[in-house]
Amino acid sequence: MLAVAALAVAVIGVGWFVFRMAVGGPSNSNAAATARDSAKAVEAGLDAAAVYSRQGKFGEATAILSRLAEQSPENQTVRLALAQSLVGERKFAAAYAQYEAAFALESAGGGQSALTPAHARLQFEAGTCANQAGLTRQAAEHYHLAQLADPADARYPLYLAMIQIKLGEDDAAMASLVRAANLNPELAEAWGTLAELALKKNALSLASQHLENAERLQPEVTRWRHVRARIFNRQGEPEKAATLLLALPPAARRERDVMTTLAQTYGLLKRPADAARLYADAAGDAPDDAELHFQAATWFERAGDAAKAAEHARFGAMLGHEGCRELLANAGG
Repeated sequence: MLAVAALAVAVIGVGWFVFRMAVGGPSNSNAAATARDSAKAVEAGLDAAAVYSRQGKFGEATAILSRLAEQSPENQTVRLALAQSLVGERKFAAAYAQYEAAFALESAGGGQSALTPAHARLQFEAGTCANQAGLTRQAAEHYHLAQLADPADARYPLYLAMIQIKLGEDDAAMASLVRAANLNPELAEAWGTLAELALKKNALSLASQHLENAERLQPEVTRWRHVRARIFNRQGEPEKAATLLLALPPAARRERDVMTTLAQTYGLLKRPADAARLYADAAGDAPDDAELHFQAATWFERAGDAAKAAEHARFGAMLGHEGCRELLANAGG
């Protein structure tokens, strides 16, 4: 009840300030009083929005904060609170615009807090918001600034590396990952991703070395077992890859990347029928997935089972898969 009462008082305070501004604003004689009213209204509005946000009512919080931002556009605290509320609503583009406005206000004021851990956290928030909004390049810029503001936090170069990978900047990503791993040697994500990038460059020894650290830290994680299987395949040891992948839980074996690698492993072992059955079983559980039917048809064709290849190709073609239609056309079906 106390929280509800406090919320009501806060909302009334915001409304009163808006009313006073609407009827003509302050004169010279009461300017100081109006400034105090404005500050109290902002504080009340922030408190009210915080209550709503804690309750998961981000729309209500956004409504209050949007009005405050209209009345006090140069208040950075309001801008940041509005950005966070919009993130709660998953309105990432709108939220990012508020982060931009907040940082512009800081720059206009001299940027005195630019190299503090608190500022780094805000840059990190903005980077994550930008990434969610599809603004990949801007996300990289914010994670870079977060790293500059707090160079001791391993999260910032780690997240920067993930964005650099999305941008195709693998060498820069490797440098960021090394920095993250040096800051926190227990960061399995950094070691494992370094292994993936080294594997991409076909640096198998280096990939294996990095992966050992990830495996030591997270021995049961499917992603690292998958990378190890890929290394085995590149090293000409598909038997080891198959053993490793087949030991995964059934749900993990149905992950698309894992299925692809297991099928490739069967191919290296000259067992295309096993690869075909892998995809046929998955298609049986997801009959509307055209890609699974296409893969099953492709592998059955390689295994010399034309009937089953055509069966899956027909299913896939009915679902609109062009590859399945081509298989049928080439087979004269």
